[in-house]
Amino acid sequence: MSDRRINIFCTTCALGIFLLILAKPLTAQDNSESWLNRVSYGGDFNVVFGRGFLALNLSPVGLYKLTDRLSAGAGLIYQYQRYDKRIYGQTFEVSTYGGRILGRYRAFDKFFAHAELQVLNLDSYNLLGEFTGRATIPMFFAGGGYLIPAGGKAYIAPMVLFDLIDDSRSPYQNPLIQIGIIINP
Repeated sequence: MSDRRINIFCTTCALGIFLLILAKPLTAQDNSESWLNRVSYGGDFNVVFGRGFLALNLSPVGLYKLTDRLSAGAGLIYQYQRYDKRIYGQTFEVSTYGGRILGRYRAFDKFFAHAELQVLNLDSYNLLGEFTGRATIPMFFAGGGYLIPAGGKAYIAPMVLFDLIDDSRSPYQNPLIQIGIIINP
């Protein structure tokens, strides 16, 4: 087994163990609460554009509240970038897509710990800038954040995360500062 596959396997196991250690058995919860009331959703969305440039990020996520403090979830990721040929001499377009599984533990009222395994499929280039095909890159983020009430049951969630795998082909740099929105029904 390659070092890379071992890294992905270990990272997935670490996230699973993290969730199992912190979670109470689901059978111990109050059964009168609807499972829909335990679901929250949100994610990240941004558009950046300028002269000859467009970047789009769409990353929805769904979370299920396992206990009063622990949530687990999954999400999809799509990123698009385009550079206009009039400005840069050629048109450059790239689409990146992938998925993520995550866990959040509310340590205090508004502070939470966050762990996330993210896998992206993206265009890969060598050191000379030549396209070498698509690559699948794993990232394992750990960090924390703060929930800022935004009205009703909506929260803004700024986070500081560190990629513990730190693959040289990752599109992210450490630390990753991310701001998302979460809506609890």
